[in-house]
Amino acid sequence: MTDQPFARPFNLHTPDGTVLHGAEYPDGRVFAIPADSDGGAWVALSLDILLAERMPAGTRIEHPEEPQP
Repeated sequence: MTDQPFARPFNLHTPDGTVLHGAEYPDGRVFAIPADSDGGAWVALSLDILLAERMPAGTRIEHPEEPQP
């Protein structure tokens, strides 16, 4: 048994104020869903790919377990 969670949660904050809730799985795959979504989602092979190919420049990552500045 491991102390690692099945998936690591994160939030993405885009420059226009959109917030997406997401999870990163142990194999690196991620999904993100806008907080106000009615069913749409983004899926990528890694968080780096999601940020580079699907999110606008300046999108900030927040991991809930880490203190925020």
